[in-house]
Amino acid sequence: ARKTIASARSSAVAGRPVPRRIVLAAAGCFEQGRPAVFRLVRQRLLRDTFVSGEPAIEAYHAHVRQAAVTGLAIGKRLGFHRALADRLLEEPEPDADLLVDILLGADDRAGAERFAIIAAEHAEAQLAFDRAASLHRKVVDLARERGASAAERAPLRARLARALATAGKSREAGEAYALAAEDARR
Repeated sequence: ARKTIASARSSAVAGRPVPRRIVLAAAGCFEQGRPAVFRLVRQRLLRDTFVSGEPAIEAYHAHVRQAAVTGLAIGKRLGFHRALADRLLEEPEPDADLLVDILLGADDRAGAERFAIIAAEHAEAQLAFDRAASLHRKVVDLARERGASAAERAPLRARLARALATAGKSREAGEAYALAAEDARR
């Protein structure tokens, strides 16, 4: 029963579909936990779906997600995020976009910054320019939080500006280019 709850909470803290095998491994029940997951699907607490052609699960509804996460002590919530992150990091090609949010939830800001850069590049390659801009903004914010120097921030801001311009957000792009230039002069 504990591992069933752990798999439901692991799925809930992710906030989006995660491959079922990853959730089960993070909860420590692996394939033996599949019947419990199917039970939770039948009870409409989890939803079966697919991610990249692989069976995945997610909280059935935002209210279910909130109920599963509410009341979790901060340490427990960090633990669920960390377990998911660890399992995702074991993948040969981890989902960088998913890892950003999971690593932030695990309070691994350096890891989130690293994977946000990768996820932004993937988003650009897929022509998802708004998503790329959002991820580049996250990179800039995380770099600023860690106290990155102006010289480190300048190319990050320039990438953000380029992504904003490509997404058709000219005013914001201009502001980001101005900040990148200011950082480069320092």
